[in-house]
Amino acid sequence: MKNKWTTLAGVAVAVLGFSATLQATPINGTINFSGGLITFTSTTITFDGGTPIVDNSLGNAPTLNYAGTGNTPVTWAGNNTGSFNYSPGLGGLLNPLWTFTYGGDKYFFNLTAISSSSYVGGGLPSVTVHGFGTLYIQDSGNNNLFDPTLGNFSLTSTGSGPASFSFLAGTNTNVPDGGMTVMLLGAALSAMGLLRRKLIA
Repeated sequence: MKNKWTTLAGVAVAVLGFSATLQATPINGTINFSGGLITFTSTTITFDGGTPIVDNSLGNAPTLNYAGTGNTPVTWAGNNTGSFNYSPGLGGLLNPLWTFTYGGDKYFFNLTAISSSSYVGGGLPSVTVHGFGTLYIQDSGNNNLFDPTLGNFSLTSTGSGPASFSFLAGTNTNVPDGGMTVMLLGAALSAMGLLRRKLIA
């Protein structure tokens, strides 16, 4: 009888161990960009040439999964000449919003929604836009090194000049597993029940 329950326990541990490997491994960290030019209106932002870089200045250097990527050139949507509408909602964007390659790996961000924005016109116009989307880090074969991760971004600019962009990966975001763990637990219990019947017989 002891051997029977040892076998059943082994099956349960194997299935539950498999479910643990399916848990999400999200991207964590912050990244900021500097340089590059944008122009903007009360509704639209246009990348106006120039090549931004991953900001490596004190206090803005990339962290955690982005650590070490400082000073890497960044390409905005449309090869640094794309545009998108930010008000009254997101529109016209060709994702990814930005991409860069470091150490053979590709980093990029797909913008999916604008959460808030403000625009001030006049002699020295300014714009601030906040939104969110999905961050990716892939190897040279386009395989995800981490799970696609929800992240927030902010853009600020005054006049027609360099813009400040910052991105925060979902350090506190728990990515749901879509019920996979519960399904695997159910499968483990069913397997235990079937094995128990077979061993008793």
